[in-house]
Amino acid sequence: MKIQNIGLFSLVAVGLIAGCSGNIPNTTAANVDGVKIDQKDYLDYLQNKATMLVQGPNGPVNLPLAGTPGFQALKDLIVNKVIEKIAKDQGVYPSDQDVENEIKFRQKSDPNLITEAISQGISLNMLREQVRVDLCKFNIVTKGVTVTPQQVTNFITQNKSRFVTPPQAQLQMIVVKTAADEKPVDAALGQGKSFQTVAAAYSVDPNGRDSQYHYGVTDESKMPSALVALITKTDVQHTTQWIQSNDGFVKFYVQSKTPATPMKITDVITEQVRRNMMLQQGAQHVNLNVVVAKELVKDIDKIQVTGKANGNQWRAFVTNLQKSPLNSAVSSPSDQANPAPGGAVAPAGTAPAASGATSVPPASKAAQSTPPAKGH
Repeated sequence: MKIQNIGLFSLVAVGLIAGCSGNIPNTTAANVDGVKIDQKDYLDYLQNKATMLVQGPNGPVNLPLAGTPGFQALKDLIVNKVIEKIAKDQGVYPSDQDVENEIKFRQKSDPNLITEAISQGISLNMLREQVRVDLCKFNIVTKGVTVTPQQVTNFITQNKSRFVTPPQAQLQMIVVKTAADEKPVDAALGQGKSFQTVAAAYSVDPNGRDSQYHYGVTDESKMPSALVALITKTDVQHTTQWIQSNDGFVKFYVQSKTPATPMKITDVITEQVRRNMMLQQGAQHVNLNVVVAKELVKDIDKIQVTGKANGNQWRAFVTNLQKSPLNSAVSSPSDQANPAPGGAVAPAGTAPAASGATSVPPASKAAQSTPPAKGH
């Protein structure tokens, strides 16, 4: 993909994935029993794929896409360039040192940030560029906003219930397909065999052996309510009743339970609260989505997208944008709704529920970020 800046703001995007695939050597993406899948064929297919497997409330679901993956990625790159231009115009564009400082700050709460990013195919340069865009967004929304240390202290003092680590529980589980399959499990447990031994003999969870039959979530605020209810009435080192899930029927063994505890208010948490307070104040006056949409409309003639598939989708996007900037999805996927103050530190009771009793929510953190601060 080729992107050029011409004049104050002009972006020419030639293809993306499929458009670039014409210049990619005919390498092999995969080999299936001696039959090769060419890299070009893979990229062409990815560019125009109409559906994607996403994590739904009851497990993975194949859903139709609002635009092909290739166009969505291209639009994100265009929008990111527009956001950077706005930040430059407003004098709030982050320096290279700002970016490095922000990465170091994020590593304080996620020491494995870079390692996890690389394991997902995200290079350090890609991470830096996304952090730069995040900083631009934050700086645009919070330009002119000041939150004092005393205001932060007052908020934390007045909202102690929001700074609590939710109850935790370490669980193992046995998954069976039918209610009839429960009987041999209960019989084996009744004979005094260890839960893990019985799980190895009877559980149909495909990932059970690798996980040693542990349930992948320990934070009760992220567990289904039905499971939390079972844990509450089950003593430690005892098993729960059977519960039905999308995978069949599940019995849990409660290895340990930890009650909710007040968080230790660290410098990282204090900074996150300050940032969220700034975002909340800034969002009362600045709607980033609208700001970006208006900038796109203003400079729409300076953006050219080539390639038939992407070009058609771009024209449709521009038409909707010109009709209603407020309702057009122009923000890039890393955008987060402006959280209430303290939201970045996961106050009790606000975390999303896990997707089913035996479904483990994604644990990737490389693409997650706390709202950045100017110059931090």
